[in-house]
Amino acid sequence: MAGILLLASASGAVQVGPVQQNTLKIVSESRSVLSSEYFDGVDWEVQIWDFQSSYYSKNDIDDRNVDHGGALAVWQRLTDQGWEIEYWTLVDEKPQFLTNNFFDDTKPRTDGQYIAWQQKRNGTWQVMYVDMFSEERVIEQLSNDGPATDVDVKEGLITFQQWINDNWEIMVWHPLFGIQRATYNDTPDLHPTISDGKVFFEGVVKGETDKEILEFDILTGLVSKVTDNEIDHEGLTAKTGKLRWFERRGGVSALVERDKGKPHHKLLKILPALQQDLSKEDANGGGGTENKESQGNSEEHRQDDKNDSEEEGEDQETEDIEMSEDQEMNPETDVNLNEEESVSSVQEAEETDQENNQESEVTTEEPLPQE
Repeated sequence: MAGILLLASASGAVQVGPVQQNTLKIVSESRSVLSSEYFDGVDWEVQIWDFQSSYYSKNDIDDRNVDHGGALAVWQRLTDQGWEIEYWTLVDEKPQFLTNNFFDDTKPRTDGQYIAWQQKRNGTWQVMYVDMFSEERVIEQLSNDGPATDVDVKEGLITFQQWINDNWEIMVWHPLFGIQRATYNDTPDLHPTISDGKVFFEGVVKGETDKEILEFDILTGLVSKVTDNEIDHEGLTAKTGKLRWFERRGGVSALVERDKGKPHHKLLKILPALQQDLSKEDANGGGGTENKESQGNSEEHRQDDKNDSEEEGEDQETEDIEMSEDQEMNPETDVNLNEEESVSSVQEAEETDQENNQESEVTTEEPLPQE
């Protein structure tokens, strides 16, 4: 849960070390929580647990978008005022409201110390954050006047996408450096996420048309490509040190994974249909060069929540076609998936026919019919 800290040595050289995070108030020794959400037939609920304690919301109102880090869990709860942010810690073991206002506060994220979320102020989404290890716990706004969405919090860092000059750009907040703009271009940069002290996002490189996975190095300030081919890459997530995204290939979607620190990707699943929820996600926070109202403002959180649940369902339906995680993919030598599948299917059919012919020649007994 440590972030990045630049340390100046006596010789003036810059060294890299972890950000030391205070353990005030909410951290319990060697304990951390897990969380999930589920539909109980009436509304959405959250559940939080570790090996000693647990909490279930169990009410008749919606609790959505739960996230956890360290000894802290956070989610959004629907109230008479709209969506508010609520949290639960291993120390208090009871839910408490973080926000209490007439704005909609949604999609909270936490790394166990910082909580960040998007708040709809005067019709525009803004990014807010709070340091839960501080005595005052003052809520501050990170974004400026333009719409800002798609918050991620990990390793003491906060990232989000900000509408700047008719385009989506990636912003990064560091506890020592403050706000830093990661991208400067005229193409949309979307859906940032943090992994291993770096920010990964979806973007279109100048002069190209397909959407690639890009990487921003906070220490150097440089943006580089993670993928480099003529395939659209979407649905980027980062969990437990692994990056995952979807690659759209002529009518199907491929789920791809890259382990931390490894240069190659693994093909995990072939999905028979396009991930429609990915295009829906673009409506709230990007997805192309449409106007900012359709990208950042008009999509409500209830539709986003529905999309999240649909994506979970599609993942369950496609488990039976999961492919070997040992299969490596090299984006530079990648070819069209449909052609590969067609060739592979023909070869397998020919091999099967040959085997059947050979077996029929040496078999003297009539095979039993299969049920």
